[in-house]
Amino acid sequence: MKVGERTIAAELQEIERATTSYADAVRRGQTASFLQDKRPNVLQMQVAHIMPGDRVDVRLIFSEKLLRTDGSYEFMFPTVVGPRYAGHSVEQWLVNPYIASDNPAAPKISFNVAIESSLRIQKLFSPSHDINPTYESKKSVTFTLPSVDPVKDFIVRYVLSSEEVSAGITTYEGQNEKFFTLTLEPPVRKPGQVRLGKEYIFVVDVSGSMSGIPLDMAKTAMRTLLGGLTPSDKFNVLLFAGSTAKFEESSAEASPQNIQRAETFVGSAPAGGGTDLLPALERAFSLPKADDMSRVLVLISDGYVAVEDQAFELVRKNIGNSNFFSLGIGSSVNRFLIEGLATSGHGESLVITSPEYVKSSTETIRSLIHSPVLVGIQAFFEGFDAYDVEPQAIQDVYLDRPVTLIGKWRGARSGKIRITGKTPAEDFKQVVDASKAFHSEHGSLIGGIWAKERIKNLLLKSNQSSVKGTITELALQYKILSPFTAFVSIDSEVRNAGTFTSITQPLPLLEGGTALALSSGPLMGSSTLNHQNITYND
Repeated sequence: MKVGERTIAAELQEIERATTSYADAVRRGQTASFLQDKRPNVLQMQVAHIMPGDRVDVRLIFSEKLLRTDGSYEFMFPTVVGPRYAGHSVEQWLVNPYIASDNPAAPKISFNVAIESSLRIQKLFSPSHDINPTYESKKSVTFTLPSVDPVKDFIVRYVLSSEEVSAGITTYEGQNEKFFTLTLEPPVRKPGQVRLGKEYIFVVDVSGSMSGIPLDMAKTAMRTLLGGLTPSDKFNVLLFAGSTAKFEESSAEASPQNIQRAETFVGSAPAGGGTDLLPALERAFSLPKADDMSRVLVLISDGYVAVEDQAFELVRKNIGNSNFFSLGIGSSVNRFLIEGLATSGHGESLVITSPEYVKSSTETIRSLIHSPVLVGIQAFFEGFDAYDVEPQAIQDVYLDRPVTLIGKWRGARSGKIRITGKTPAEDFKQVVDASKAFHSEHGSLIGGIWAKERIKNLLLKSNQSSVKGTITELALQYKILSPFTAFVSIDSEVRNAGTFTSITQPLPLLEGGTALALSSGPLMGSSTLNHQNITYND
């Protein structure tokens, strides 16, 4: 945190201690900032005692593992947090006020982007914003977005030179620990592969938060998914909001007549009500299962709920030999939920942010749910002393994306890593020589990424209370934010001995959404909010 010419480094503390430290600083009149992991993918910042004419800058640094999907790497930055529905429970953050996007007081956001790669950047584009990139070299590119409305995700995708991308291992030797990352390209899906009939259960969110463009996108996605079924398949559809409605008592044959009826069933659904996800999932799992068929469950939702832990546990307990896929719809999707459900259900997730990408993205998920690229994946370390590897169990690969492992190693950088699995056509095996690893001199962030991966997987497998001690220890050791740690920075000067006003900063309403998305908290329209005097009380 920078206050005037003074720079104050933040300290990571256990959440209870950080909360007390910040409250004491506020009481004494010191400028302070407090950053916590409010939800698994929602950061909340508080800044105290900003004096008239002040400029207080708070700088955050974060690291993230990017995955390649359909040939390109994607970085996504949600510019606003969508509302969350928690049923009858009350949580202060969930009632945050929202502001109409056409309001003069709506905030602006700017981006200065620089991308550096060890491989040649073949193509760079943004499906969300108009950009004008400048290539400093074949491996370096920059661009600037000076002022945009923060009403949709900022997305950048880039493609690396195809002839240079290959399987390999990167190592980094820290002062106390050594880390590695392994990336392995899976075999390419072969066109025209024969598949066996499956039973598909589609669970579609029609709650108030889906009103407007998101629901239109969901209905378009459903038409595409239903259109990809074959006569050997069976299917059912559940629509849910505050209650659920099902297409049939038991799964119907995927005949043209039944598909047309199902399209009408989905197409006529209005949006409204809360997002009662857990009852909908319970009902989906309780539907009678078709004989001699593997079952695939597909959720279509924005994920605007606050029941992530319960949903993951529900899927883990009920998934059996089925697979769970999740399709996130709209801006600022709750990715922790969407991705976590797919991971818990041995499937894949995909997020569609705008109407123009609905058909192509749904075609992608339609093709991947029919047959995996690689299953039964195992990693064997032969002469390479690896430990604490994440993920501990590698899930089936449905998209044509790399298998990525991250872990620690001891001793010499030697030996081999053997990856085995099965494709629809044959056994698969690939060997990576650890002695030929790319040794990074700038890989100090790998330790933090490893710790984040371990924490994420712990939260997916267990409830928070049972892993609190382990997560807290990891977060403090690797200096990363977690549900049980927070960053706090406090200026030593007492700057305000008088009174102060608490302001809850309103968030812009998501692009394409309506006020129906706000189950709690007001929508501040331009006619009700004076943009020269934004004051709310906590």
